[in-house]
Amino acid sequence: TADPAPWVRCVGGPAEAGVEFAVGFSVTDSEKQSLAGHDLRKRLLRRLKTEGVSIVGIPRGPSAFPAAPPGTSTQT
Repeated sequence: TADPAPWVRCVGGPAEAGVEFAVGFSVTDSEKQSLAGHDLRKRLLRRLKTEGVSIVGIPRGPSAFPAAPPGTSTQT
């Protein structure tokens, strides 16, 4: 078994646009971490499609993240 165990949490919704989930898992070999995440996302999307769950588009590009209001800083 994995240590810590994989987890799924509902972090947003239900709403008109859907429900948002966060998924966590651990990979013992850091060199395989990226591939493991890729494989997990593919399996999740395949399962959602199999179950008939539709996926809405996710905004991409600069318009997906509105600019900070004037007079505020985004630097930390």
